[in-house]
Amino acid sequence: MDNRYVNTVTRQSGSNFYFSFFSLPKEKREAITAVYAFCREADDAVDDPGEIDPASQVQRWREEIAQTYDGHPTTPLTKSLAVAIERFDLTKAYFDGILEGVAMDLNVTRYPTFESLSTYCGHVAGEVGLLCMEIFGYRSERLKSYAVS
Repeated sequence: MDNRYVNTVTRQSGSNFYFSFFSLPKEKREAITAVYAFCREADDAVDDPGEIDPASQVQRWREEIAQTYDGHPTTPLTKSLAVAIERFDLTKAYFDGILEGVAMDLNVTRYPTFESLSTYCGHVAGEVGLLCMEIFGYRSERLKSYAVS
């Protein structure tokens, strides 16, 4: 698998996550790097859109994830992600949820209730955690509740 693109995105993010991924076995490292690159690019599409309409960027990501799950990824990132999805049976709903959370950044600047903030956090952090659990492995379905609470 050619992971140059996702490795570059992850390395250039300035996050320490990149270095922590080296401790993982190769297949898990490749998968988590692809997931991280997806999250980074989806978030940047809204937070730093440049000249491109951020809402259209989120929609483009929704379409690209759908195409990837249909077996037709079109970008270097989603080609790497497709391997991770296949290898670890990653749940599409978690990617969709991350995009839902990223889209919330387009319209909401303050959350009036803890419940609404919790929903947002569940999308942008909890569902990332659930994807990580699918890559790292887990023994009990009950543990998923910790990722989103």
